[in-house]
Amino acid sequence: MKIMYLLFSFTIGGTERLITDICNTMCNKGNNVYLYIVNDLYDKSMLNLLDKKIHVEMQRRKISQGKKVKTLFKIARYIYMHKIDVVHCNALNTPEILLIAKLVKPSLKVYYTIHGMEQYKNLSKIRIIYRNILCRKIIAISESVKKDIIKSGANKDKIEVVYNAINVNNYKKAKKQIMNMDKQRIFNSDNIVIGNIARFSPELKGQDILINAIDILRKTYPTIKCIFAGSPDKFHKEIFFKTKKRIEEYNLSNNIEMAGNITDIPVFLNNIDIFVLPSRLEGFGISLLEAMSMGIPCIASRLYGPEEVLDFGKRGHLFKPGDVYDLVKVINAVINNYEEEKKRAEINVTEVYKKYSIESMCNKLLVLYSV
Repeated sequence: MKIMYLLFSFTIGGTERLITDICNTMCNKGNNVYLYIVNDLYDKSMLNLLDKKIHVEMQRRKISQGKKVKTLFKIARYIYMHKIDVVHCNALNTPEILLIAKLVKPSLKVYYTIHGMEQYKNLSKIRIIYRNILCRKIIAISESVKKDIIKSGANKDKIEVVYNAINVNNYKKAKKQIMNMDKQRIFNSDNIVIGNIARFSPELKGQDILINAIDILRKTYPTIKCIFAGSPDKFHKEIFFKTKKRIEEYNLSNNIEMAGNITDIPVFLNNIDIFVLPSRLEGFGISLLEAMSMGIPCIASRLYGPEEVLDFGKRGHLFKPGDVYDLVKVINAVINNYEEEKKRAEINVTEVYKKYSIESMCNKLLVLYSV
């Protein structure tokens, strides 16, 4: 089967890591895999993670230039010339650029994943109808996203829930190596380290909420440290530097580290005690899976996506979204009962391996592609 994954950009982020794993797994299963990146916005380190057998096409369209009509024709020609069977859209507006491709090749199967909450409500009725007609299946990454897009007009008969996943083999291997080398982190209340992995965009990912919580917690735990992994895109660079300046002004430099993009997530996770996802809006939370796969106690905002991942509080703690004091309370509770929290977190590892493996996810996608 010839499968093309369609994205506007390919920078470092949760969705991009997921697409990388999907492409590599589909390739290993014997499919011809194509990755089409529309905009001149990509990270070379991400491209280096792709299997060499994957066909990568970078249109390198300048974002400011638009050139939407030209893009429609370029994609249509690429799909026709390479005899693509399936196109899987992984960005909100990608279905629009397949209009001519579908006219040129009526047999083309189009699949479309919605990766976040409250995205569909921003689409006009005509664009929602267009998606209902164009797409063979609309894939929701959680039951919460499914309900959200149905409410906005998506055809419920075309929606399938396929949970996001991670390459569990990488985490199994990393965890085994850490245990064999006896490098597993030992909790020490005088050296507490909290971690967060997310693209820097506070209005969605809530990094500012966690920063404010650390400012309060350092009064009780002066040496507490929080490490933020993830860089801003070009739209968030200004607020990123303003945040760093604020950290310095409030004398938080010893307590907060902005680590930028990281290449080895298992190593990062092994060096923290607690993982916190303080998002204001989150359809799922791949970084939660990553933390859970390494046996790290997790805390997340009580949003529909993270709630599902944490089994509504059975596999981690939830706090009221945006409430700094509730987050402080929950972090304190985990610190004060860390031994039990760690035991519970280690049980989560097996659940992640079983339910959220990239192998299982790709098998489900292949079944849908054959419909």
